[in-house]
Amino acid sequence: MKQSTEEKIDGIHKEYHNNGALKSETTYKNGRVDGVTKEYDKDAQLIKEVPYKNAVKEGLCKYYFDNGNVRAEVAYQKNRQNGIGRMYNELGELKAEASWKNGKLDGVYKEYHTGGVIHFIDLYKNGIKVNHEVHNQNG
Repeated sequence: MKQSTEEKIDGIHKEYHNNGALKSETTYKNGRVDGVTKEYDKDAQLIKEVPYKNAVKEGLCKYYFDNGNVRAEVAYQKNRQNGIGRMYNELGELKAEASWKNGKLDGVYKEYHTGGVIHFIDLYKNGIKVNHEVHNQNG
């Protein structure tokens, strides 16, 4: 990591747990977080990746289970949830997906039974649920 004469951090900053395992990696550009920040548990297992552009969340954040499978994917634009977010079970099967706009649920939210069969569908408008539809185990 380099510091300019204006004391602006550039490069990768690493932090470590007390046991010496990597805790986080953060990339800085001109003193601002810029790039994918990664956080790890005490066993150095990746637990989340968060993309930044000019110190603002921008892109697809990923959260992980202990087994390394993706737990959730959350899309961000300008620090707000925007786009499709997905949650998975530990086996990697889709558990839920939701449409976000400006940090609020907006559009379809689906939750699934194990095996991918739809459990229910909700419809949101600007963060408010406007419809709820339950499906049986067979879809």
